[in-house]
Amino acid sequence: MENDEILTPKKRDCFASIIITQSICVVLILLTVLVVKYFFKGTYNQVKEWYSQNICVDTDIEQVISDGETDEI
Repeated sequence: MENDEILTPKKRDCFASIIITQSICVVLILLTVLVVKYFFKGTYNQVKEWYSQNICVDTDIEQVISDGETDEI
């Protein structure tokens, strides 16, 4: 009972755990993209086209500050 201490992880240990977890996630994402690109070319091309049309689109300032009126769709 005399030597009972609350064990708290050191700040450096938490930082290392976060870095390791992020590294593993990035490697898994890269491997997934490479597998889809080289083994599922049709699916990769569909996703690439969708990404180009929906994510890489430039936003015009008029679209942002308009009164809620939309000219599209």
